[in-house]
This record gives sequence, structure tokens and C-alpha cells, in this order.
Amino acid sequence: MPTVTENEPRYVTVKNALIQQIKDGKYTNRLPATKNLAERFNVAYMTADRALKELVNEGIARREVGRGTFINPDPFFAPSLKSQTRTVGFAYGLIGDQVMQKAALTSPFSFFGQVLGGLHTVFQESGINVQCHHLHDLDQPLAQHREFQAASAHWDGMVILNRQLKNDDVAYLRDRDLKTVSFGPPVGRQNVSFVDTNNEAAGHMAMAHLLANGCRKVAVLDVAPDLWHARDRQTGINRAQAELGLGRSITRTFNHESWEHLCVQDAVHQLMETAQDTDGIIACSGIAAMLALEALKDKGKRVPEDVSLVLIGEYYSRDWRQASFFTSIKTNMADLATAAASIIETDLLSDQEGPAQSRVFAPVFHQGYSTPIVGHTPLF
Repeated sequence: MPTVTENEPRYVTVKNALIQQIKDGKYTNRLPATKNLAERFNVAYMTADRALKELVNEGIARREVGRGTFINPDPFFAPSLKSQTRTVGFAYGLIGDQVMQKAALTSPFSFFGQVLGGLHTVFQESGINVQCHHLHDLDQPLAQHREFQAASAHWDGMVILNRQLKNDDVAYLRDRDLKTVSFGPPVGRQNVSFVDTNNEAAGHMAMAHLLANGCRKVAVLDVAPDLWHARDRQTGINRAQAELGLGRSITRTFNHESWEHLCVQDAVHQLMETAQDTDGIIACSGIAAMLALEALKDKGKRVPEDVSLVLIGEYYSRDWRQASFFTSIKTNMADLATAAASIIETDLLSDQEGPAQSRVFAPVFHQGYSTPIVGHTPLF
């Protein structure tokens, strides 16, 4: 056991012990996993995790998503790196309470968690810092968004998620020379690069699957219809119906105005009360899918025998046994984030902006889940 200094936090003790062991040559490449580290030092999991994060923050180690924590080359002999460090902002629009925002960012299985993990995978190799900023007002132009301007004042680049850029935003970013990659469809002739999650294709794929399975009373649980990703999904849903010569009357869309838990519950409750003949559901968030499954169970409806459910996105639940009964359509957000980070990394390290890029990723169809996913951190 390492020596504990009086009043010293336990994570500092663990961190200092690891630093000494690295200097002594005990570890030369990969550091122990968090769980093993906690057992070895007889500390809580979170304490061991904090110790590893401190090593990453000090430039001694780096974390690679899905692989572990690794020691950087010459970890104690590169003091000049700090003065050369670049910072890329991760600006995201997420409505909801603070608990939900934190869970969405920290869970490796969440939409936001996958993006953040993908950014770190690329940036940590280059010594680029990532700084998160929550965009509270999604409609305000960036040129008038004082909170955003203050947070981004020292950013060298930005990845922006869940907010569709408009032409005025693109012009503002060009004037600031802030190298930017946005998630979403391209906006005109732009200097900003875009990585498209292809929501229209996902909507089409979801509806086509339900129609092929004989569903003719389909309910759609989605966010506010004026948001671009909801509009794109609806376009794909309408296209799938038109291809079979069916009118739009077979679908009914229940929109909730935010990602807050109670608002989604209201939408699901309305669905169960007013559309009891529903034979298919498209849930456009993991929370909506979770609540729909619970509501269907309460109503005595079986999935998929009575109602077929398709989820566009990631699923969150403490009970993964439910997940074996529905189909999911999702895009690997970590791959999209890696693409976005690579574009910015090239621009930053070359100190010049390359040609704007637009990359479109196809969503992936999963015919149900067959086994539980172990180690998942649920939102609720």
C-alpha cells in the first residue's frame, strides 16, 4: 500500500503511487483497468477512475475508448507541450435537467457519450483538449449568443451537435476563423464541414420495416416537429408510405417539446389513451422507447406480438430483457465523431483550413437484441 499523507485525498495517493511505479518501470505501456486498480489499492471505483483521469489531465497518460489507459511517450519530459496545446470545443444542444445532461454526456452508451468518446479518441493522440459547452438557447444566432461567445473565446476549433447551423451562423464562424464541424445536413456553400447522421434514411428504414411486417396504424414518438432532425425523419417516414401507395393517414405523430422525462411520459400516455389500435410504434429516442415498452406492458400489450416497436437511436433501461423484443436503427456516433475530429485535427495541425467536407453515414439496422449488454449505465 502507498504511503498516505495526512488530509490527502485518496485519488491523489493512488495517482502519486502510479506516477512512481511508471518512473520505476513497473508500467511502460498500459495501466491497470479501473476495477483492478480499485481492488489493488482498496479504494472505491470512482476514486480509482479519478486517479486515472488526473494522469490524463496532466499529460502523463491517455485514454483510448474501448481499450484502456495508456502511458504517453516521454510523459515527464515534455513541458513545452502545454504551451502548444490547442482546444476544440464540443458545443451541444440538450434540453432537460442537469441530472439528465450529465448522464447523457457521461454514459458511453448514450448519443452524446459516444460522440465525446470519439472526439477524445482522436484528440488525445495529438494533445488537443476538449472543452464542453451546453447551448441553452438553440434558436439564438451564434453571433448574438453571448454565453457561447464567452465560452468559445479561446477555442481553436469546434464540433457542434444537436443544433442546425444557419447561413448567418456559418458566416459568423468564418469571420471568427473558428474551424467547425457540424452534425447535420450541409448548409449552402459553406466553409464549415458537416457530418450527416442521415435522419431521413433512418425514418424511411423504420417505417419500411413496420409496413413490411403488416403494420397499418403507426404512432411516431418524436421531438418538436420544427427541429431539423425530426423533420428529416418525418420525410423518410412519408417516403416509405408513398412507395407502397399508402396515404399519410396511417401514421400519427406525438411530439414532445423537449427531452425532459415528464414530457416524454405525457406523449406516451396520450398515445396509450387515444391510439389504442396502434400496431406499430417508431420511437425516436431511447427514453421514448423505454417508456413506450413500460406503457405497453401496463396495458397488457405484447411486443412484438401485439405492437411492433422500432427505435431510432440508443436504448436506456435497467431491464435489458425487454430489449430482446424490438428493432433498432442507429448510427455509430463514435465513428461520426472520429470523422469530425479528424477533419478539425488536420486543419489545426497544419494551421490552415482545408476544403469544406460533407460526409454522410448510413444508419445500421438491427433486428432486435438477443443478449443483454453488460456494463451499461442507464439514464434513470
